[in-house]
Amino acid sequence: MQRNLTNFGHISKSYLLTLSFLLLTGLLMAGCKENEDYVLYSTLACTVYDSATGRPVENATVTLTPTGQQALTDAEGRTEFHELDPGDYNVTVQKDGYQPNRRMVNAISGETVSFTVTLATIPQ
Repeated sequence: MQRNLTNFGHISKSYLLTLSFLLLTGLLMAGCKENEDYVLYSTLACTVYDSATGRPVENATVTLTPTGQQALTDAEGRTEFHELDPGDYNVTVQKDGYQPNRRMVNAISGETVSFTVTLATIPQ
C-alpha cells in the first residue's frame, strides 16, 4: 500500500506553508527584546613612548576630539577610552618637557583599537 505524504486530507499545502511561516516567525520574535538598543561601542587603547629611549611615558595627557575626554597614562604609558561611538577621533598627547603629538584614530564598532604615540623631548 502506497501513501501520499504530501496530502494531509482536507489540509492544503498553502495552509501548511502559512502555518509553518507563522510559527517560525513567532519563535524568532520570541527571542527578540522589544525596544532594546543594540549599540556596539568602541574602545581606544593608547600607549605613549619616548621617541628617543623607547620607554613608556607616564602621566602624559591624552585628549580625544571631538569628545573632549582626557586621561593620564599609567606607569606603562597606557590609557584607554571606553564606550566610544564608532568613527574618527583626533588624539592629542602632551606632557611637560615633550613636544605635543597628534594622530587620527578610527574607532571600530565592537572592537578595541590599540595604537601608539611617540613624544619627542624638547631640546634645551
